[in-house]
Amino acid sequence: MQYLPAAEWREIAEGKDFFQFVEPVDYLFGNPPYKIFSKWMAHSMSIAQNIVYLIPLNKTFNSGKFLLELNEWGLPKHMRYYGTGSELGFPTGFAAGAVHFQKGWRGAMGLSFCEHAT
Repeated sequence: MQYLPAAEWREIAEGKDFFQFVEPVDYLFGNPPYKIFSKWMAHSMSIAQNIVYLIPLNKTFNSGKFLLELNEWGLPKHMRYYGTGSELGFPTGFAAGAVHFQKGWRGAMGLSFCEHAT
């Protein structure tokens, strides 16, 4: 919580279950568990106006069902590529980055690259 000291946070290992948090929020930031990504995103979309997650970038596009849900809720507004998961210390070699999903967004998606990744 170094950069957002006043932010509410959830960590199951600390006894704070994300799925028990139901208050509406403007923003969610995090690195969701990949094994339950669909369930995590469904809950995220039920409480947030903006979601910014560090994820394998293919998570955004690898499910037709998820894309249809995004089309209803709001499309990705921006994607920033940081490198491969293995370069960032994650257990995957997929391209990884931050994706900003915004409720109601229907515009084009921006794409940017971290300097060290180009």
